[in-house]
Amino acid sequence: MLKNLKIGIRLGLGFGAVLLLLLAIAQLATTRMAAMHQATEDITGDAYPKVVIA
Repeated sequence: MLKNLKIGIRLGLGFGAVLLLLLAIAQLATTRMAAMHQATEDITGDAYPKVVIA
């Protein structure tokens, strides 16, 4: 199927696929960093003050 396409179209499809993968990885990283931020806020806002008081 891809052999019948011109080289410019194949390059464009490859670039588009790489771009989609990049966007997916960026979205995953953003989601994970938000979860990590929330966990850090939970530790510093709740658990750490209790340790300092004790």
